[in-house]
Amino acid sequence: MKSILENINKIFENRVRLALMSILMVNDEAEFNALKQMLDLTDGNLAAHIATLEKKTKLELYLTIGRGRGYRPAEENKTADQPIGVIPIDSIFSPVRRVAYAVEQARVGQRTDYDKLTLDIETDGSLEPAYLDLGLAQLFDHQVWGQGFPQPLFCDEFEVLGQRVVGEKHLKLKLARAGRTVEAMRFNALDPLPSPVRAAYRLSVNEFNGTQNLQLVIEHWEPAL
Repeated sequence: MKSILENINKIFENRVRLALMSILMVNDEAEFNALKQMLDLTDGNLAAHIATLEKKTKLELYLTIGRGRGYRPAEENKTADQPIGVIPIDSIFSPVRRVAYAVEQARVGQRTDYDKLTLDIETDGSLEPAYLDLGLAQLFDHQVWGQGFPQPLFCDEFEVLGQRVVGEKHLKLKLARAGRTVEAMRFNALDPLPSPVRAAYRLSVNEFNGTQNLQLVIEHWEPAL
């Protein structure tokens, strides 16, 4: 039994990817939104698992882009004359995924004429530590992102092991999570990060002297509770 388990492809050592393969074994096709609901995943996390399964495949597709307002579900993008193989998806005609804010009165010392701004930023949720690697960053780097289809934005807690100013206006960081260390950048900001920190970040590829490495781009942060 042990020798049989050792021969299983490492790609399938994950409950989500096993579930994906099980669904596709009994269905000729499955819609992205249906998979997302069945597996209770965000767009970014489901895309990451699918990309892992498709690392050695070539995918060719054509996109239909149109104008609109607000949000339109996939059902409303279906038409009677669509050929077989067309997969309707949700549409969002906004460059912002969702950012809510609240302004409250704040007191600093004896002064009461300050305002406190609280931002609520929507992300794709947590990314499993195993996916903090260069391979996934390269996959994301080769995709086409844009308005209504932004690059996945994840949110997790990190220990800050080190930070320093580079280029006089950027902050370079060394972070740790679940026993893994990773380099990160906070562009156009010099305010030091506390440790631990809760950060919204994107995966990126940093190339230096012909060598590529994983680098996180910190978009927003707050002290971890």
